[in-house]
Amino acid sequence: MTLKLSAQLTMLDASIESAKTGERITGLTLEDFRVTEDGVAQKLTYLSEDRLPLSIVLMFDVTDSEQPILHALASGAAEVVRHLRPEDEVSVMVFSSTARLLQDFTQDREALERAIQKAATIHDRGTPTFIQEDVYEGALQAERATVPNSRRVIVFLTDGTTRSENFEDNYFRARPQKGIAEPAHHEDALAELRRARATVSGLIDHSWMTYMIGGGWTQNNHMGAIAAFGPETGGTFLPTPRKEVAQHLARLIDTMRQRYTIGYKPSVVHDAGTVCHVKVTLSPQFFARHISLSPETVAIRSPESYTR
Repeated sequence: MTLKLSAQLTMLDASIESAKTGERITGLTLEDFRVTEDGVAQKLTYLSEDRLPLSIVLMFDVTDSEQPILHALASGAAEVVRHLRPEDEVSVMVFSSTARLLQDFTQDREALERAIQKAATIHDRGTPTFIQEDVYEGALQAERATVPNSRRVIVFLTDGTTRSENFEDNYFRARPQKGIAEPAHHEDALAELRRARATVSGLIDHSWMTYMIGGGWTQNNHMGAIAAFGPETGGTFLPTPRKEVAQHLARLIDTMRQRYTIGYKPSVVHDAGTVCHVKVTLSPQFFARHISLSPETVAIRSPESYTR
């Protein structure tokens, strides 16, 4: 998400893609970028296109609506994990009204496969989804990454549905439901993501089975409440049929690995802990050189805020 190396330098990750195809746009220079912090233009001093190691938290939805597709999701995830780079580390969690850890960060692919297989057998019957609490727990786990200078990514594998009668209550307040205590951290998810410097991405299952069991796809363009964290953190969510889980997950991981890192010294001094809002755009010079592109045809995925 955001990597602050010192009080003098702020580093932002950004992915530049074709809005239509999702293909990465490579070969950009420092002059191609513009960054504002709290509305003030910043002088950029650093740019790299490194392929950094990844610290991935895989989050499996184990609620009722995801049961028909859970084994397919787990099978696709296991296939992708087997082909990660040796320096990548992965952690496995399951979630419903809260998130539970099955496997801490490890580079042991056999241990990860066992954890993924276990996730496919778990079913939290009749349990609602408290997205804010689940994201908070995933962010806490991302903060425990062990690989130095890795990109921290929380990947949700879900259909995006909730079981609250009131979508706004589930997303914003996570009201207690029968037999379930109110989550303690439903307002802290985004703040913890900033602290963890984690990006939230995911695959949203759009199979007809989960559509029927879940009572139809939810709001936010049929992507569910979880997808709101994509733009906030610079992540992406892909609607994914069951037969394309491995392909889409591999694409998502490649997108997270191959990003631009932009550095600048903030022009305004703030106290530690201050939340700063940032925006990454492309310069007129970039579009002058790429006359076939326009701001409407380019997708920029970068965090919208960070904590000093």
